Amino acid sequence: MRATRTGTTTRTATRTAPADAAALHARALALVNRGRPAAARPLLDRAATAATTAGDGDLLARVLGTRAYVEAETGDAPAAVALCERALAVPGVDGQVRATIAGQLGLVELRRGDARRALTHLDRALPGLHEPALRARVLLNRGNAHLELGHGAAAERDYAAAHDAYLAAGRRTDAALARHNQGYAAGRAGDLALALDLMAGARDDAVAGSPVATAVSDADRAEVLLAAGMPAEAAPLLARAAAVHGAHGLRRPQAEAEVLLARTLLTSDPARSAVVARRAARRLRAHGAPVPALRAEVVAAAAATAAGRPPAAADLDDLEARARAAGLPDEATLVAHLAARAVLAREGAAAACARLRRGRLPARAGATVSTTTLVAALEVRATVALAAGRRAEALAAARRGTDLLRRWEARLGSPDLQGGVAGHGRGLALVGTAAALAGGRAETVLAWSERARGLASVAVGPRAPGTDPPTPLAAAGDTLGAPVTDPARHPAPDPAAEAELTELRALGADATGPDRARAEALQRRLRERRWVAAAGPEESRGDGGGGDGDDEGGGDRDGPVPPVRLAALQAALAATATTALVWVRTADGLHALVVGPASARLVALDATGLGPDLFAGLRADLDVVAARLPAALRAPARAALDERLALLAARVVAPALAAVPTSRVVLSVPGMLAGVPWTLVPGLDDRAVTVAPSLTRWVRQVGGPRPAAHPPGPASALLVAGPDVPRAEEEVRAVAAVRAATGLASTLLVGPDATTAAVAGPAARADLLHLVGHGRHAPENPWFSAVRLADGPWWGYDVGRLAAVPTTVVLSACELGQASGPWGDESLGMARAWLHAGARCVLASPAAVADDEACVLLPAVHAGLAAGRSPAEALADATASTGARTPVQAYGAGW
Repeated sequence: MRATRTGTTTRTATRTAPADAAALHARALALVNRGRPAAARPLLDRAATAATTAGDGDLLARVLGTRAYVEAETGDAPAAVALCERALAVPGVDGQVRATIAGQLGLVELRRGDARRALTHLDRALPGLHEPALRARVLLNRGNAHLELGHGAAAERDYAAAHDAYLAAGRRTDAALARHNQGYAAGRAGDLALALDLMAGARDDAVAGSPVATAVSDADRAEVLLAAGMPAEAAPLLARAAAVHGAHGLRRPQAEAEVLLARTLLTSDPARSAVVARRAARRLRAHGAPVPALRAEVVAAAAATAAGRPPAAADLDDLEARARAAGLPDEATLVAHLAARAVLAREGAAAACARLRRGRLPARAGATVSTTTLVAALEVRATVALAAGRRAEALAAARRGTDLLRRWEARLGSPDLQGGVAGHGRGLALVGTAAALAGGRAETVLAWSERARGLASVAVGPRAPGTDPPTPLAAAGDTLGAPVTDPARHPAPDPAAEAELTELRALGADATGPDRARAEALQRRLRERRWVAAAGPEESRGDGGGGDGDDEGGGDRDGPVPPVRLAALQAALAATATTALVWVRTADGLHALVVGPASARLVALDATGLGPDLFAGLRADLDVVAARLPAALRAPARAALDERLALLAARVVAPALAAVPTSRVVLSVPGMLAGVPWTLVPGLDDRAVTVAPSLTRWVRQVGGPRPAAHPPGPASALLVAGPDVPRAEEEVRAVAAVRAATGLASTLLVGPDATTAAVAGPAARADLLHLVGHGRHAPENPWFSAVRLADGPWWGYDVGRLAAVPTTVVLSACELGQASGPWGDESLGMARAWLHAGARCVLASPAAVADDEACVLLPAVHAGLAAGRSPAEALADATASTGARTPVQAYGAGW
């Protein structure tokens, strides 16, 4: 928690002060270290008087040093410096005590925000300190100074040395603080999984029951989550931390938490972000912390710009100059690009270009400029270049930024963290796509569509905490869908994770009250275990990245699988008699790229009426139509549903699919359209349709080894009926009968036998899984989407615990095809969990499905599968033959 420590009860003086002076100092130190510096002030004043009376210079100097820390913490930095200087002037002070005071002066300067001066004092202090606890304290604070100056490796070395020294001194709590700081440093360096792991491991010992220490820990963890693109996760931690600090009168840490809170609001509520940041800046200035106050001003300027009210150019120039003078290159870079954006809006592209020519960006992110700042700067440069008509320059800047994010994602492994980090690239993806569209080349537009999808698309399955990471789906020899039996993929259970999952399952997916709070805590711990377990080398990365096929320059070449080229896509389309429909969006509109075996064309679409109200109404209508209500009540909803579907057809389907002859269509869908039931939309309702997470992966699947199940269909099937679905058992028995009629065997699990443990083993050995149950989509944490079995929820996490997965999965459960995204352009959920784990195709619904219709439709789908039809074709055939109108659709390869 960037922990700082002051004072010590160790005596090195030769004279003896009255017992009450030493006792008063010890009591004061205890209050300080519990986060109550104001309460320590009167005790320190009495201790100083007693030490002066006794003529104990050593104790007096130490008391004055502690008093200096109290003044720094409560807002009077000049007084703190004066007290340290007074302590150093006390005659006859022991060398180690003098070194301790020098360390204290370094701490005060650090708290003021002057890390360079702090480092000078801390360097001077260390040679005179011999006791492990004293050295550890200065090493801890020197690590903080190094971190402020961007010296990440030096900070890590000091924190590690402090940790070892504290352990040698028997100071377990302080050692945990040093370990926590190591985690914070890892987060600043971009290693988010390691940061959260170290912080979690140190937390119990580091906070030691102190509400203030807990608040500092929470604020540091929130800063890492913010870097990971998870502002919604960070915001409540910061709000609580600010409140705790405020209740204890600690205005400086309260303001620091408020600065971070303002950053969490930059996108969702920039007006409030600006208010919070300005308030924090005032607090920090009042407490003698000009450098932290300057950081708060930068956040306020960014928030005002995001709210459409950027500060005047002269004010931004002044802010940039002050940031550079204060040794804040990251903030100065950000402000310079905020100024360029403001100039673009007020004076035009030429003036903005001229402004950007004043400074150069570093070649890479590192000690001086963070990845997030560099990405934000590149977004501004791409935007300005595009506005100036410099399309190649815009593409180059956007490409460089997305490549940076991809390399960062590749080190994280976890889909959660990867998706969060991808959020930093939302603007880059939009401007890159706009630049591609401006050029009018299908190859470039396809590449940028895949680049946008690939930013948040991970190829490694959501392994459960405590299990070995799977072989990457892009690895040589992986069939991208066939059950995998490689022993390296078999989970290695972690007893703690197993216990947490068991408890979470017992609480259920819909826990309330105290049980809900406990369930949320368990989910958080399980997620963090997986963040750490999934972290790996860049080679674990799957789709995305690569060159964009344009003649204005190539892309990165470090990714294992570049995005599909237009020629390769067309070859796959020709081989499968398919048309690809790719929707791409920019800040200004929606376009479609229609690719056939021998053609490719761009279509500008009219997005009028395609707002949140349409999609919310669509979902509500689907739920009503699926409900067991009288026909008279369902009829108005059906009419409203048909009207909304007709609007979608007119706006996004008909203009794109005009004169498309193929009966097969593969869709590449942006986030705004992710929840659409495409099998119900006119123009697609009479075709075999599959929704591909990315066309890059789709081409690899349909062009690679095909499952040996056609004909006579999937050889082995597991059919599972969960509880409380009226026709669940009837549905799976009908499916079994259909398969038996063609000589195919099935394993059935129904009633009390359909437990999570009973399902897991056979599911890993089956070619096909058909699962009926009540589904629950969890948009706040999609890997905790679940289908309810006899003993509780079967989570998306459980999918990642399987040693192998079926080729085809049928989820006859409401909502489990539903999409949610970390930044709106990538869907996650139970259907995606299966695809990430290696399933070739998943049949699922993004909304409620009537039990009666599912019970008729899905056995007919299995008849097609048994006859050797692909999942998407079997679904289309069954829909036509039964007349059932359901939102069930195919995800993944489709055929």
